[in-house]
Order: sequence, then C-alpha cells, then structure tokens
Amino acid sequence: MLNTTCPSSGWYRITASSGAVGTSQDNVVVFHGQPFYLERVNACTYRIFPSTGGSVQQNNNWRVVVQHGVDPQQWVIKQYNNQANTYTIVEENTDLGVTDPGGAPGPNHQLYLTVLDYNNVVPQQRYKIVPA
Repeated sequence: MLNTTCPSSGWYRITASSGAVGTSQDNVVVFHGQPFYLERVNACTYRIFPSTGGSVQQNNNWRVVVQHGVDPQQWVIKQYNNQANTYTIVEENTDLGVTDPGGAPGPNHQLYLTVLDYNNVVPQQRYKIVPA
C-alpha cells in the first residue's frame, strides 16, 4: 500500500534490502553507499543525482545506471505503507520499480527495474531514504 508522503529536495542516503546504494563504473549498485541529491520536480516526482556526478537513468536493458550529458530522467518516490523513511522508486509514467536483486553487496550488484505490484510491494522494491 502506498501513500503520498514524499521527501523534500535534498541530499539523502538510500539503502536497499541488501545494503547501502552507491555507484560503480556508472552503474547504480548496492556497494559503498554514497549520498544522492533528490531534486523534487513536483508532487512526488524527482530527478536523482549521485554525488559523483551525472544523473540516475534507466538503460535499454532495464538496468539503473548513471549517465552524463543527458536530460535527467524522472522518478516517482512515494512512502510505503506509512513506514518511516521507507519508499518505492518508480520510473515516471510506468509501473517499473527499482529493484534490488539481493545477495551480497559488491560492485556488480546492480539495481534494475521490474514491475511493481502496488498491492504487494516486495521487500526488494522498498528503500530506506534518510537525510545524508
């Protein structure tokens, strides 16, 4: 169940079900967490910028990556089930949720997109987002 509580613009740390989220070779991964800037565009829609530069995007293989020199993609971030600091991250105008593949954190532990079932959001699609 989702509601419409959304974070303000600012720097945040994001944690997936299996660890802290960061970047490695322009991939968004669960490994060595780092701050991300969430720029609120409107309501619960954001552009996401890692502290290393670029913007968070979805590539043609449904992977979550960092790209440079392109228009930032927009993401919908909404609080999950009134749980403190717990959110879903969905590609704007889709039902594709950012998903943690699980397993041990590492430089190849890349986040990807899968269909988010709003009636049954799995733990791999829930993220802790707290001020950095």
